[in-house]
Amino acid sequence: MCQNRTVRSRNDHRGMSFSVFTVVIFAALILVAGLVVDGAAQLAEHRRAQVVAAQAVRVGSDAAAGARLTGSTGARQALESARDVLRRSSLDGRVELDAGTLIVTTTSHTDTTFLGLIGVDHLAVEGHAEGELIPD
Repeated sequence: MCQNRTVRSRNDHRGMSFSVFTVVIFAALILVAGLVVDGAAQLAEHRRAQVVAAQAVRVGSDAAAGARLTGSTGARQALESARDVLRRSSLDGRVELDAGTLIVTTTSHTDTTFLGLIGVDHLAVEGHAEGELIPD
């Protein structure tokens, strides 16, 4: 009986290139998944920051309009109302009045899921809205 055996030497590296290829492809897929998942989370948080900034401007403008009915400029009421919206939203931000324009800027961040594997722990976002307080 004849047996056919294949003898491999110790320096036989067949199959190793496939392993390296698999590792590289797996790392690339993790990176792409991180960009998709964490990018979507950043977009959602950006949308939230933008909505809160716009809401603060609307509420501030409404408060100023009510104050103008009583003869006041409404600037103080606009600033207080816009700041109150920011406080209730739990976002950081800035409210200012410049030449009759109410400006609200919100800042936040979102923690990453996949990108933390490569050292990116959070992504910053900012929202911005402006509204002109039209005098009577």
